[in-house]
Amino acid sequence: MKREKRSCKLFTLIELLIVIAIIAILASMLLPALSKAREKARTVSCTSNHKQLAFSWLMYADDHNGTLLSHAYYYPSDYILPNGTTCSEDYKLWQTTLHPWQPEFKVYNCPSNFSADCIYTGQYLGKAPIGYNAYVPRYGMHLSKLRRPAELMVFADANSKPNGPGTPTVANAYALADVDHVRKVGRHNNTANITYGDGHVGSRRGPSIPNRVFESILWYPTYDGNNP
Repeated sequence: MKREKRSCKLFTLIELLIVIAIIAILASMLLPALSKAREKARTVSCTSNHKQLAFSWLMYADDHNGTLLSHAYYYPSDYILPNGTTCSEDYKLWQTTLHPWQPEFKVYNCPSNFSADCIYTGQYLGKAPIGYNAYVPRYGMHLSKLRRPAELMVFADANSKPNGPGTPTVANAYALADVDHVRKVGRHNNTANITYGDGHVGSRRGPSIPNRVFESILWYPTYDGNNP
């Protein structure tokens, strides 16, 4: 009787080990798929944020007789930031100016960004995870002046970058002034979401994004050459 009980216990232990092994195998197969599904959902959410920014950007232009939002306006007086604090800086950045048309902070953020120092919460500078093209002129450009709006980058997934070799500080990415602000992001399966001047949203891999030092329609609103 004792032998039967012992063999029965051993058999149960073997069954348990087999079940655990099967679960481990299934988990190793399913977890990557679940991870991809979660990232796909975050990509869709980020795309939605870009579309909402595009709509707000176009509404701003419509309410200003076609004049485009600037990435920064000279503003020598104190003013209230979207987070409720008083700012004494001489410039209003684009998020503050656009805030009445898009008051939701989450829209200015990318859900695939996990960098704690790259989140927009209504502050002055900060390293915004979605940046605005710095080459949209600072003052007074009209929507009708865009040569090829469907090819012009307006907003893009962005990140901060070092100010220079050996410096611990970072250049703010509130405005897309350098190709590294976009190329080195790649949060969505090595691609960056981009909002274009006609309001549509697409994505591009970093290497395909041209350097802004070479004139191209992606960066420059009035460029009319052949560089993409």
